[in-house]
This record gives sequence, C-alpha cells and structure tokens, in this order.
Amino acid sequence: MKTKTAVCISGQCRTLNKTYASIQKNVLDPLGDYDLFMYVSKDAYSRYASLLQPTVIEAVNDHYIDEGDLVNWKNCRLKTGVRPYLQQLYALKMCNRLRRSYEKQRRIRYDCVIRCRPDILFLEPIENIDRLDLNYIYLPDFHHFDGCNDRFAIGNSENMNIYFNKFDCFCEYVHDFLKKNGVPLSAEMFTILHLQQNNIETRTLPVRFNRMRAHGMTDDLKKTHRKAKKVA
Repeated sequence: MKTKTAVCISGQCRTLNKTYASIQKNVLDPLGDYDLFMYVSKDAYSRYASLLQPTVIEAVNDHYIDEGDLVNWKNCRLKTGVRPYLQQLYALKMCNRLRRSYEKQRRIRYDCVIRCRPDILFLEPIENIDRLDLNYIYLPDFHHFDGCNDRFAIGNSENMNIYFNKFDCFCEYVHDFLKKNGVPLSAEMFTILHLQQNNIETRTLPVRFNRMRAHGMTDDLKKTHRKAKKVA
C-alpha cells in the first residue's frame, strides 16, 4: 500500500517563487499521494504559496510574541534572533494544527508527515520514503552544527506532533540547559534534545538542498558535515 503523506510548509514565502519548482519536483512529485498544508506569513510574498497548490493554506500576519526573559547570546544562541525564532516555532505548531484538523475532519490518519521550509532549494529527488522505518524521525545528514539540521524532517504522525510542538517548551529548555551546562542553548541543540527527551530516536537521510535567501543562494553543502549527536 502506498504511504499516505502530509507535507507541512511554514514560514515566509519570500523566495518560494525561486524554490517551488525544486520542492514540487524533488519532494512532492515522488510522493504520489500527499496533502500539502501551508501556514505562511501574510505579506507581499504569500501569493507565491499558490504555486504549490496546497490542500490547505492559512496566510496570517505575524503576531507579536513576547520574548519574556530570553536574551540572545546570554541564555540562548539563535542566529535569527529570539523573536523570529519564536515566530518560526509558532508557525510550525500552527501548520501542524492545520494538518491535524484536516485529519479529524476527513477521518483519516497520515502514515508519514514531512516538515519542509519554503526557502529550500532541493538538488535531487528524495527517494524511497515509503521504505523508511517511520518509528524514527529522519533528519538531513549534513549541516548539523552542535545538534541537528532542523530545516527538514520526516516521521510518523505521533512523533512529528512532538517535533512540531517545540514552541510550547522552548523557554523551559533555555533555562534548564543553561543551568545544567553553563552555556546558552542553540536551535540545533534544542531540536535534538527535545526529541531525545521524548524518547524519539533519529536517523539521518541523504537529502541534498541549499537555502535560497533574498540576496541569493546559501551553499550549505560546502560547509563542514557533522553528524547528529547527543548534547546532554
């Protein structure tokens, strides 16, 4: 039986007009049977989401998220800054909510759930997804820094619910990690620790992509490859 898959894409669509063809060709088309859920920022670029013909789409204005006592480079270490990262986590949660609501309405359950960013430029097709052991969450096998590459993930519905709901526990992780380790928490550390704490094992997948920024492509594949590791 062909695996029924949900693909969840969230974030800004600023460069989706340059990446949509690679997402369609290398991720969506090989799946065959899939539904696409998109939760995107409502701005001048959100119209690009229609290029992928999503099953369900919600375009919303980025709302204010209180940073609380989070201070970048003091108790957390986030390349994007605190508020943009919190907005990213919130969008992940809301995109997954669209998917779960659709499941409930249609009385279906997805075998496989994929998290993808709209700014990813895939270089080759992702093959044999229906052969993966989805008791694991699969993460890209490159650009791990000090935790894991958190730009793409594949897993079963139950495990991906936990992956998508990172927003709910980020602040707690920041303080616990600093207290335990004496160093600020990075996004890559947070993702892998969150999965480990929830007893979700990970494997790597030889997926190849770069990021398409507003100013041009960031060639992540040329940077040092590092394996996922435990940071505890």
